[in-house]
Amino acid sequence: MLKFISTFLMLVIGSTAFAGPRILFLVDIDDTLKPTMIRGSLLTKGYRHFFTSDGFVGMREILQHVDQHVDAEIAYVTNTPTFLTWPHKRFLKTHGYPQSGNIYPRNVRELISETIEKKRARGGSVIPAHKLKQDIELISSESWDAVVSLGDNGEHDADLFHELTGRYSDIPQITMVRNAYWDGDNEAFPHIPRFLTPLEIVYQLRRVMDLPKEGEIIRRLTNLLKADPGHVFAENNLRHSDAIERQQLLKSTLKSVVKRGNGLDVNSDEVHGAQFTLETLGWAKKPWLKCFDAFRTR
Repeated sequence: MLKFISTFLMLVIGSTAFAGPRILFLVDIDDTLKPTMIRGSLLTKGYRHFFTSDGFVGMREILQHVDQHVDAEIAYVTNTPTFLTWPHKRFLKTHGYPQSGNIYPRNVRELISETIEKKRARGGSVIPAHKLKQDIELISSESWDAVVSLGDNGEHDADLFHELTGRYSDIPQITMVRNAYWDGDNEAFPHIPRFLTPLEIVYQLRRVMDLPKEGEIIRRLTNLLKADPGHVFAENNLRHSDAIERQQLLKSTLKSVVKRGNGLDVNSDEVHGAQFTLETLGWAKKPWLKCFDAFRTR
């Protein structure tokens, strides 16, 4: 009898543990969670895929927080073929990413068909076909209160997210693209917020949910990012020209927004997210605030 009662109470507690909305997280891996350098040479990205375990600072922590405090399903959707996903599985497990999330790679049939189509079209569609198909299946699988998509600008994720928001305009969506590469003024879909640190993700999540213990995760991320600003790009002392460039881009985000002239206005989520990050890290001081003021009064 006591065993029955305890089991019943566990079921009741489990069913009421998350009182908030039910949210789907669609998360890319390469250049979103780990720096694979997907735009690099075959040798470079091959080495980074198989032999490195660097990760972007804070991404593990924010997904851990979501997994523990939010009624969410995390799906790792990647263009990596099925037979090459074992390094990703090792990375996710070693770094402590939520193991409740399933990995959705490309199967061999998709890989072959997409390769043939690209050859026929001499470049093919810029929208990753596998990711689009898989994301549609996941979004359609149940009634979500919101969908959060995290990707990067290495493999046309902005094009993918633009398509998804159009298809599912009735569902609140947060779409964010990591600025893993410097594209100058040639950014696709500038209305889709870019991010450099997970603090900007926290800022965006406020639009669709009250993040439980928000102050706790902000303090945790802030401590990580402040610990060594030189390694804000990735862990394990990763240093190369791209890392240094992105570090400088982070510290001068507001200035770069003005300089790039990419159509963002002062009320855009990207600008406010950048200001939120700089202020949280204590970097929003002169001349950064002057730059923001200049942009605001244009």
